Amino acid sequence: TDGNGCTGTVSRTITVNENPSASISGFNTICLGSSTTLTATGSGGSGSGYTYTWNGGLGTNNAITVSPTSNTSYSVTMTDGNGCVVTANRTVNVNSSLNLSINYNGSVCLRTNGTLGVNVSGGSSPYTFNWSGPSGFTSNTQSATITNDGNYYVTVTDAVGCSANTTGFIYQRYD
Repeated sequence: TDGNGCTGTVSRTITVNENPSASISGFNTICLGSSTTLTATGSGGSGSGYTYTWNGGLGTNNAITVSPTSNTSYSVTMTDGNGCVVTANRTVNVNSSLNLSINYNGSVCLRTNGTLGVNVSGGSSPYTFNWSGPSGFTSNTQSATITNDGNYYVTVTDAVGCSANTTGFIYQRYD
């Protein structure tokens, strides 16, 4: 009511938009020297017109490919068509390299069966082992009993899927 006794009504409809949400997909753990693609996905909010800005100047696409050499956190800021903003985060862990060394337990002159083993450091246990060698030799244990001379190859794969290989040579001497 104003000073003259006049009364008026004003109404206005206010729309409250749903907040948007964002997520980042991609591998959480990679092998040293590998890469992963991180993909930001938006939902809610205006439902369209999402824009993306990755931290550290990594770009404005919804997907980026990264090759970190150590554990690294990434974040993306997403803005919807209404100008509402949300941030999502993802850490990519880098698995350490596998280091292998062969050890031999047996006579220097292979007259009887000996054992080749592989010492493993780095990576993430548990490990799987895949041996191959002369005369169709195969084994899937950490230590393999050998019966022939020649090159023995082993590939070790860790729990993340990182792998390394090495070779052991056994010379069989006949007296």
